[in-house]
Amino acid sequence: MTNIRPESSVLDFYCDRLETDWIILLEIHILQLEQFEQSPDTLTEPLQEWLYFLKHGDELDPEQLPKPLNRPTIRHAAEELAMITKRDPEKERYVSRRKAIMDQNSFIRAAQEGKEQALAKGESIGEIKAFQTILGLPVSDRESLKELSI
Repeated sequence: MTNIRPESSVLDFYCDRLETDWIILLEIHILQLEQFEQSPDTLTEPLQEWLYFLKHGDELDPEQLPKPLNRPTIRHAAEELAMITKRDPEKERYVSRRKAIMDQNSFIRAAQEGKEQALAKGESIGEIKAFQTILGLPVSDRESLKELSI
């Protein structure tokens, strides 16, 4: 492994190649938060903003983020961090809300899948009845066709 950016005291970037049928590039980023000493006023790059958030996230108020950190992704991360570190009743409400959202999404997916299956079966029944008519066969009633595994 070779250090690509030795001038950085916070970020060390290593690159190594593993030889197989294909060449795979492996990147290892080592973030040394204890060496990150910038204030919010001096943050100019997204990496610096995230390093500041990682080091000081527990001290940040999502409602009053410093200007360089007041971006949607960092604000969302600060809100999530604030919610998961809240006291028990507030945390329980948060977890319950998240679970309700996931349950609702699951119900919606199941309903969509059921609707698609029902439509497919209905189309198959319609096709069978059309073929029976074309072939001059007696047309089966819908109830007997519903019992078939289509």
